Amino acid sequence: MSSHPTDKPQKLFVRLFDYYRPYFKIFLLGYFFLILAALMEPLIPSMMKILLDHAGQQTAAVKPLPWPIWVPPLAVISLFAGRALLGFLSSVALGTANNKVVTRLQNDVFNRLLVGDLRLYEKESTSSLINTIRGETHSAGGCFTSVMQDGGRNVLTALGLIAYLFWLNWHLTLLVLIVMPVVAIAVRKIGQRMRATHFKVQKLAEEVSYVIEENTHAHKLIRLHGAQANQQSRFSQLVESYRTQMTRSLIASAAITPITQIAASFALALILSLALQQNEAGQVTVGDLAAYLTAMLMLISPLKGLGDVMPNVHRGSVALKRVFGLMDYPLEANTGTHQVTRVRGDIKFINIQKTYEGAQIPAIKNITLHIQPSQMVALVGASGSGKTTLANMLPHFVRADEGDLLIDGVSIAKWDLRSLRNSIAMVNQDTTLLNDTVLANVCLGNAAPDIARAEKALTDAHLWLHVKTMPQGIWTQIGHNGHTLSGGQRQRLAIARALYKATPILILDEATSALDSESEHLVQAAIAKLTQSCTTLIIAHRLSTVKHADLIVVMEAGEIVEQGTYDNLMSNGSTFARLVRQQLA
Repeated sequence: MSSHPTDKPQKLFVRLFDYYRPYFKIFLLGYFFLILAALMEPLIPSMMKILLDHAGQQTAAVKPLPWPIWVPPLAVISLFAGRALLGFLSSVALGTANNKVVTRLQNDVFNRLLVGDLRLYEKESTSSLINTIRGETHSAGGCFTSVMQDGGRNVLTALGLIAYLFWLNWHLTLLVLIVMPVVAIAVRKIGQRMRATHFKVQKLAEEVSYVIEENTHAHKLIRLHGAQANQQSRFSQLVESYRTQMTRSLIASAAITPITQIAASFALALILSLALQQNEAGQVTVGDLAAYLTAMLMLISPLKGLGDVMPNVHRGSVALKRVFGLMDYPLEANTGTHQVTRVRGDIKFINIQKTYEGAQIPAIKNITLHIQPSQMVALVGASGSGKTTLANMLPHFVRADEGDLLIDGVSIAKWDLRSLRNSIAMVNQDTTLLNDTVLANVCLGNAAPDIARAEKALTDAHLWLHVKTMPQGIWTQIGHNGHTLSGGQRQRLAIARALYKATPILILDEATSALDSESEHLVQAAIAKLTQSCTTLIIAHRLSTVKHADLIVVMEAGEIVEQGTYDNLMSNGSTFARLVRQQLA
């Protein structure tokens, strides 16, 4: 998925064009206005030729104007007003198409975040993903509009003026074409350098965004440890590198315009010299000379504009590579078709082994474990012993390298992911809440929430009394990750979500860690009601909370070292008993 500055952009632009197909009528309408505006450009020097050839005292060579004297001023106003109106209509139509394309790109990239392989979140930072969806999609769509609108207008204008110059004097106009290859070669060389620079700018922009995101989340930790100076230095170094690359990009971009203008000035000087000689020889009229020089001067502007388009093309190609790279990230594998209305909750881990990418030591080693339906099983052990990895295999967030996991006797690989995950609820130590209402967080994923059921879940989680005092009650917005709630309230809201879902399989990963003793006692009572009818997997560090588990599984270094009931493990002087004594001490 990584971008590389040497990748050619042609295929990317062809693919981007497919996004414009549904809006092709709007696009064509905008381009029609663009063509009309470009065709009006040669009328300006033509009008000047007519006025000069008919101006002054009437002679045999200079004839009076064939129209009333008020017609030329009105024609000038009409010409410029018409050109401005057509330019406005073109910009609106093409801009509308571009905005629709950007919206489609953003939706497609965001959809890939929702359904892509979970390894995407291991390789990409949050800031990088945000930057791609918000910034790179606009650069990607904007580059195409720039090419088609600005580039198209300049190309059409240049072609119209060159055609007019040929019509006036084809001998002189051939000299104009001499500078074209020189300009093209220079622009191509600069463009190669610009693409490499834009690639570096993109990577540095992502790093800057990441540092901002990281320091925003850790602002209390940084102040507590007095690390502001270190973080400021880190940020300053990054933005200085970003500034350096942006300056290089600016220099390369700015070089295109003077190169184009200098080359055009040499051609203009040569043509001016020859045109004046022809004028002295009586081969051209004053109007011819003025019209030719006016058209030549007008030609410099679209040539300069073509040079200005190139930086946008190179920035856009780098953005397109990034956008389509994310969009093409592999989907989360869902080849299973097994679906049931209600899972029984029989779980078997058979010789499971898992080693994370880049790790030398397996996180899970040959785990075999049978969990009976409606059984409460506690996984205990030191941090890093593999408890969370084992639990995350149930909703298929982590996939085993070897062995198999059976749910109701069916391999997890054969399960349809939606059906499987609809049967599982999780409450994690690090509670995640959405910036939405209390109701939306409790009934997450439910398009038609049952309000009475949600209130019951909040009541059982001992949060309903607080929710009733909130400004809009159950419809109150709770802010970013529930920042308007206390830590215990946030965890109880997550428990209410699990209670509302009422699934046959429940995973509790330190689900009551943020609760005070009284709240924990009340919530444990609510959880006890729920676990009577479901298979429950509890990950606990406070070993006193697993006394009532049907089975306690003790893990060390990714392996099961012992298992049994609380009383049995405490009576035989096991590893579990030693851990309990350590906690009590």
